[in-house]
Amino acid sequence: MFAGVGVLFFALFCCGGSEVVVRVFEENETLRYVSLVRRSLVGKRLSGRREVLVRFRKCDEWLRCRQEKVLSAPWNVAHNAAAFEVGSKLVFLGGRDDARRKGRDGVYLWPPSRLAFRGDHRGCEERRPQFFGRCEFDGKFSVAAMPMGNDDRYFLLYARANLASNAVRGSFGGRHVQVATFTMAPLFRLSPFRRLRILNYPDDPGRDDNIYFAAVNRNPVVLGERETFLGLFPVTSPTPAIAIAVSKDGHTFASMTVLRPSTLTPDGRTRDHPVDGLIVLPDQRLVLVFIQTDVPGIDLGASNATSAPRSRLLRIDLAFDYLANLTKAALAELRSFNFEKKTEEEES
Repeated sequence: MFAGVGVLFFALFCCGGSEVVVRVFEENETLRYVSLVRRSLVGKRLSGRREVLVRFRKCDEWLRCRQEKVLSAPWNVAHNAAAFEVGSKLVFLGGRDDARRKGRDGVYLWPPSRLAFRGDHRGCEERRPQFFGRCEFDGKFSVAAMPMGNDDRYFLLYARANLASNAVRGSFGGRHVQVATFTMAPLFRLSPFRRLRILNYPDDPGRDDNIYFAAVNRNPVVLGERETFLGLFPVTSPTPAIAIAVSKDGHTFASMTVLRPSTLTPDGRTRDHPVDGLIVLPDQRLVLVFIQTDVPGIDLGASNATSAPRSRLLRIDLAFDYLANLTKAALAELRSFNFEKKTEEEES
């Protein structure tokens, strides 16, 4: 559990900062898809045959938390929920859409539970034939607030896109991310989905190219007056890793940089996931990123193995200077990409 002192096993230096183990989970802990919102940790956990949302409050920078509470969100919402703030209110968005399964009837906002959209939303990409073009949304959602001054109505939504035609159960691959813009006021309105673009990553990923989900947040390091987005991605190719990338608009990201290597399960998943959320320590000029290793339920072959490693939470300290240099290089790469794209369009 989270209450209590974290165990520090090692420290090393990478990516402008140190990496430390802050939490080792119990052997039977099933918590995964962890989000971090204003010093609260939220994740899903198995409870019998259902999934529930669990919230840990008043967490410090070592993720030592004082309160644990099981939330009453519907199990379909709990499966892949993104946690985000609207004003001072914590809101969740989650759910799957699969007509073959009872209770998987769309994506909902909670609390209170209200339908947001379904798998036939415009632009949504689902190539697995058994879903007939209707997105299941079987990966974790992520929500990032758009930099609109003090206006908290506009957000970016990141969702699973399945781009490989895997018709056989147990056949995996082609997991990617799609993004849409939404507003919460006066009503929930969602733009059409667009496929996420990452420079130097395949525009049309194949079965060996997998991004399990995106964890996207506003970049705490601002250069001049331009705000950007910082994305963390569990990727399988060209090498399995938790990767980091920067975007100006939240739709097109600069090339990914390996933040931490990972390993693959037999069905093409990285065994590690980023926590969706950051902690900023301005006095120390640090941005804290967290990674969950050996995520429960990811390696299906090891789920019942007594020798399966315990899941851990790692803290990676990223120096402001490191993120500033990463952001500066990303903006230069994106400017070059946009210039070349405009030149090609003019010549065609």
